[in-house]
This record gives sequence, C-alpha cells and structure tokens, in this order.
Amino acid sequence: MESKASSLDKEEINSRFVYHSVKRGFDLIAATFGIIILSPLMIIIAMMIKLEDHGPIFYKPEMSI
Repeated sequence: MESKASSLDKEEINSRFVYHSVKRGFDLIAATFGIIILSPLMIIIAMMIKLEDHGPIFYKPEMSI
C-alpha cells in the first residue's frame, strides 16, 4: 500500500509534466505563427536594404588571417 505522500508526488509529477508539455506545444505553435506572420515584413525589409545599399543583405565581415 502506498503512502499519501508518494501518491501526491506522483500526481504532482504528472501535473507538472502535462503543464510543461502544453506550454511547450503552445510555444512552438506561437513561434511558428509569428514567423509566418512576420516573414512578409522581413522580406520587404531585406528587399529595401538590397535596393538602397546594393550590398549584401547580411553583413559579412572580412576574415583576416
């Protein structure tokens, strides 16, 4: 027979697992939607940089040896 403390510990562990699983799922979904929604804006900004500066969109420093 289990003691009350060990059954509470199992319930707490299960509830924490569920909480963290749901939070992880929400974080992934929110990040995916954020990237999808903001990607047109990022593309427009990249095109504006390319048109105005005529250089690379991403800064690439020269490597010195």
